[in-house]
Amino acid sequence: MNLLNVISQQYKLNLESWELLQETDDLVYKIIDNCQQHYTVKIHRKKLSRTNDKLSDLCNWLDFLSGTVTFNLPLPLRNVNDSFQSQIQDESGIIYDFVVYRWVNGEPISKHMNQQNNQKIGALMAQLHNVDVCNKIISQEIPRLTEKEVESLVRSNKLSN
Repeated sequence: MNLLNVISQQYKLNLESWELLQETDDLVYKIIDNCQQHYTVKIHRKKLSRTNDKLSDLCNWLDFLSGTVTFNLPLPLRNVNDSFQSQIQDESGIIYDFVVYRWVNGEPISKHMNQQNNQKIGALMAQLHNVDVCNKIISQEIPRLTEKEVESLVRSNKLSN
């Protein structure tokens, strides 16, 4: 079945064009719908390296992060079955998982690291770390924080976005 037809059916998108961006272990396409909205489609060709659970976990994590960090993320779209993952079958009958993400314009970083680039990357990593720490506290993976320690973390702004 044609990829554009499967995506159109599974995600209720009226697609106009597509472009292959990358072909490695995965296939990555850029697609554009009739409203000129851009999306990324990632077809996972290596079944052994990614299980459905890992792909699902990744999509759930990105969906969760979208409400907690201030930078743009490639948000996965839910299909008509309210799932992030869909499947497509190739000519030989092999079934592959794929995910459609909202397109995110990247911000190029120089090959040569400098203080400004290091600060940008450090700030992004700090946001992810703060989300991780909050999650561990909420899920009680860090259960032994005293009230004083929690107040100290909040005052130092380590737990706020």
